[in-house]
Amino acid sequence: MLDKLIDSCCSDGIPFLSPNKQEEEEKPVKPMNIVLPKKKKRNDIEIDTTTDNNNNTTTTTTTPTATATTTSGGKTSSSEFSGSQTKYGEVVWDNLPLNAREAATTLGFQKDTWDADGWPDSEDTWWADLTPDEQFAAKTLGYDQAAWDNQYEETYWKDLPDVAKRAATFVGFTAATWDADDWPANGNKEWNDLTEAERKAYMVLGYDKNAWD
Repeated sequence: MLDKLIDSCCSDGIPFLSPNKQEEEEKPVKPMNIVLPKKKKRNDIEIDTTTDNNNNTTTTTTTPTATATTTSGGKTSSSEFSGSQTKYGEVVWDNLPLNAREAATTLGFQKDTWDADGWPDSEDTWWADLTPDEQFAAKTLGYDQAAWDNQYEETYWKDLPDVAKRAATFVGFTAATWDADDWPANGNKEWNDLTEAERKAYMVLGYDKNAWD
């Protein structure tokens, strides 16, 4: 009987849809475990050494690496990045400022999950789907939408916040390599293999152990 019905529909030009076939639009869900793509390594650092015989000095210029970087505003060091700049990622629960601890609690953290680099449900949620209270809490910890959703990976250099530019420069990016998605060599390390200074700089960009490994 079903075969006859199918033949009849097809002969009349009416498309037949199986009663079990349903088309649903599913809202994208942020994956629980974000995997950092192992992007291209930087080219070997080029060293340009210039000697000034008149002043008996030697100047060495290299592509920026995860060491102190000289900027127009002075020297940038890892100690510059702290507090809400690093999303408090380097601070244990008991040492968090009260407002940061309350914000972390709103996002689902507790002492044990915070100190153990835990992964609350809120971190599986896109910024647009966070409640207003959760968005406020995330801002209190230092996040904006780009840092929360994709660690600025979809943001052009010119649109990065100044502190994110300084952090990116610290770990070895330039404007050109950032926009070309060309990562420095330390981008291929495991989180625990990064230096403390590198981890703090990457925290500025929105990374933590879960988002990185």
